[in-house]
Amino acid sequence: MILTKYWQIPDQNMDYKIKLTNRALKDIDQTISFLLHKWTATEARNFLNKLEDLKITIAENPLLFPFYDKDALIHKVVLTKHNIVFYQVVERNKVIHIITIFNVYQNPEKLKL
Repeated sequence: MILTKYWQIPDQNMDYKIKLTNRALKDIDQTISFLLHKWTATEARNFLNKLEDLKITIAENPLLFPFYDKDALIHKVVLTKHNIVFYQVVERNKVIHIITIFNVYQNPEKLKL
């Protein structure tokens, strides 16, 4: 499966586009590589399916998940028990930026948003 930096939600009623930052793309790539190396393609597909489901959920209701940083308008959501997604909603142009998909086993100081 090839990920693009820009996802357009197919439903006409949803105006939000999801944009993956380079950092998020790198996070996804590292996670998939790890899962394929240490586990199986099934786990990698499950991760991508959860990410796709989350994309649809936040496009339908971007404010559903709690703020991580209210001043910066950054939200967080647990994707898996090992990964937290941080995203920012830009209302004026209806874009949701997926900033990072942070692996919780990393040093928390690496999480600089």
